Parts: sequence; structure tokens; C-alpha cells
Amino acid sequence: MCRHDMYVMLILKKASYLAFFALFLLVNIAITQSVMAQGPTYREFQLDNGMKAVIFQDAKAPVAVVHVWYQVGAVDEQEGKTGVAHMLEHMMFQGTRDVAPGQFSKMIARLGGSDNASTSLDYTNYHSEIAVKHLDLVLKLEADRMRNLVLTEKEFISENKVVREERRTRTDTSPRTRFREQFSRLVHPGHPYGRPVIGWMKDIENHRVEDLQAWYRRFYAPNNAIVVVAGDVDLDDAQARIQHHFGALKADPTVVARIVPAEVLPEKQKRLEREDKDVKVASWQAVFLAPSLTGTESDRDVYALEVLSGVLSTGLTSRLQQNIVIRDKLALSAGAGYYGLARPKALGSFKIAATPRPEIELKILEAALFNELARFTTELVADQELQKIKNQLVADHIYGLDSIEQIAWSIGRLSVNDVRWQQEVIEYQSHIKAVTAEDLMRVAKKYLQPNRATVGILKPSSS
Repeated sequence: MCRHDMYVMLILKKASYLAFFALFLLVNIAITQSVMAQGPTYREFQLDNGMKAVIFQDAKAPVAVVHVWYQVGAVDEQEGKTGVAHMLEHMMFQGTRDVAPGQFSKMIARLGGSDNASTSLDYTNYHSEIAVKHLDLVLKLEADRMRNLVLTEKEFISENKVVREERRTRTDTSPRTRFREQFSRLVHPGHPYGRPVIGWMKDIENHRVEDLQAWYRRFYAPNNAIVVVAGDVDLDDAQARIQHHFGALKADPTVVARIVPAEVLPEKQKRLEREDKDVKVASWQAVFLAPSLTGTESDRDVYALEVLSGVLSTGLTSRLQQNIVIRDKLALSAGAGYYGLARPKALGSFKIAATPRPEIELKILEAALFNELARFTTELVADQELQKIKNQLVADHIYGLDSIEQIAWSIGRLSVNDVRWQQEVIEYQSHIKAVTAEDLMRVAKKYLQPNRATVGILKPSSS
């Protein structure tokens, strides 16, 4: 067989494979859409002690995902005590009266499961994935450490060293991460959203085990928690198990609603420019404060901003990729994104960023990027372009629902900020489909003007 014939056969095989893959994806989307159209099987309830729970039934695999969300994060800390929420997250694996230090994860791993945790500005989350037949064990372990954590000086000293090293290696030795911390303070001036989740090093060094005990007593209570169970579970059985393990825990009447200072939209541009000898490639970014799902603005603004970010940067045919990267050759990469979750009274954010080509002046790139935003204020997005992006966003959303872990994460992440999780998990498609070209023009004029931007530039040192 000649090389030409072999090449043709490879092309045909590849085309056949791509056609099959495309058909597989379409079938998968259709199945998921059909299931969601019929209505997902779930149950929400609240225990007498105030703990909220959501059970989401998904029988794709014989596994269960358990999430425990505490409605407390770094934003609840005080100046001088930053990093306490993250530090306690580490200590939650250091044992209770019945479970020895480090045994929580080992017990789950021995049964073929996995577990982890995370702290953010808004929440602290603990999650496990395990065969559904072992669901009871995970619920038992989580209920145990919700109220029976043992904090010792020995384990604290050891874990505090781990967190210091984490801060040192991930932040203090990284010029980009250091810049990101400085930039966040400028985006959220005088607001707790401007503080790093891991905390400032001087605060971490000054942590005391008494600080963690006070934090644990204040916030780790059933009436400040949300439990999410998703997977191949029976709703009645899962509810009974949650009731059995968590129902006996006492509520803490001292837990109060979290108060976060209000944020306002800026009227004047702010800038942060830094040079660093360890930076090899420059970066440019602009952040615009914008409404969130917990705000008083119309939800239509939230979804319009999400679609607008998609027009800018979703896929190879997006405007930033085509105009800034390919046509004008101003940047090696460019993108945009909208983050629409925040505490009540706080704001979400819309970000546009790019990595310039070495020969391009940053002021030229900046002007071009702001011009791309300005186009939305004077030109309506064409129907075909708008529909394509909406289809892509809906498809990405449907793919996400194929993951049990992602479903549990979405339910908890929304619930912990007092957002109806159904609004994003179930009703998302209808919200996106309702966005119009006029909506994009309106939010661009309202939120994405250059005078509302916080601009950040990090570049190699000129000396």
C-alpha cells in the first residue's frame, strides 16, 4: 500500500472516530437533558438542630459523595488573625476522642474511597467519595468531628509548620502569587475579600491552639452546616442515616448570621504596576466589580455577564482569540471570565486578561482589550454568534451535571451563600437562553467601562 493510500485511510478512520465521538456526545447530552427535563430526584430537609441537608439521587455509578459545608471562611476573620479558618481545616484531620490523628483519611482510603477539604473566603468544605455501601461510615466520621474534635498543642505545632511551608512555597516564593495578593487588596480596598485565604505569614506564625479552639466552638455546629449527599442512594435511607448521625448533635445558639461589609461599584480607575526580576513574561489584567447571585441586582445581569464573557473567550472562534491573538497578534493568550458568587452585600467580579507578545507595548494591548469591551456598548452581538455561545455554555453545564462530584459541589457552593441551588443546577439553561443581545449591551455599559476597572500589570524588571 502506498503512503498516499495509507494517509487517506488514516483520514477516513479519524473522520469515522470523530463522527462516532460527536454522536456519543449528542446522545449523552440528550439523555442528561431528558433526565433533567423529567425533574431530578432530590430531597431537601432541615434537622431539629438547624442543620440543612440535600440528597441528590444519581444512579450512574454505585458511589456516594458526601460534602459537609460550614458557612464560615476567611472573610469572617479579623485583622491580625488571618488564616485561622484554613488552619483549622488542617486540624480537622487530627483526631477526635474516638478517631486517632490522621486516621480519618486512612479509614476511607482502606475502603477504596478518597477525601479532601478546602477553605475559601466564603466557606470551609469537607468532601469524601466512597462506595455507596460505606456511606454510613463517612456520615458517622463527619458527625463525630463536627462536635468532638480534639485540638492538642503537639498536633497544632506540627500542622502549623506545614501551613507555614505551604505559604512559603506557594506564595512567598512566587512573584505572580505575591502580585495577586497585592492586586486583590486593590480590587477590594478595606474589605475582607482582599485578604488571602491562607493568611499573612506573620499571623500564621502567631496562631495559637486557643485561637483554633475558639474558632471551632464558634462556627462548627450543626446549625451552621449544610450536608450534601449525592450518588446512587435511596432518599429515605440516606435521610435516615443523616438523621441518625447528625440529629443528636446540639445546636449552638451563639452562632449568628455572618455580616460582611457592603461593596460599591468604583467610579475611578485604579492601577497596580510591578516589575520583578523573577518574572520572564509580562501579564495584563483588568477586574470589574459586578453583581452576584446574592445581590439586589436583577439575575438577568448575572447571566448576561456570563454570556458576554463567553462571547469574548469561549472557544477558538471567540473574539479575544480571533482578534487579539490571531488577527492582530498582540497577545500570546487572552481570556475573560465572570465570577458571580459572593456573600450578600459583597460583589462578584468580571475579569479580562492577556499575556502580551514580547515585542508588543502593554499600552497598545490594553487599548485593544478595552476596545473589545467597548464594542459591546455600541454594537449588538449578532444572533448567530450569540446563539453559538449560549449553546456552548449550556453544553458545558450539561457535561458538568454528568459528574456526581460536580453536582454535590454546585449544590453546596450555592447553598452556603444562601442561593437556591436549583437556580444554577436545574434552571441554568432557561436563564442562559433568555439572555438577549440588548442585555449584553446594557451590562457592558453599566459595569465594564474603563473608569470602573482595576488594572494590574506585572512585567520583567527593566534593570
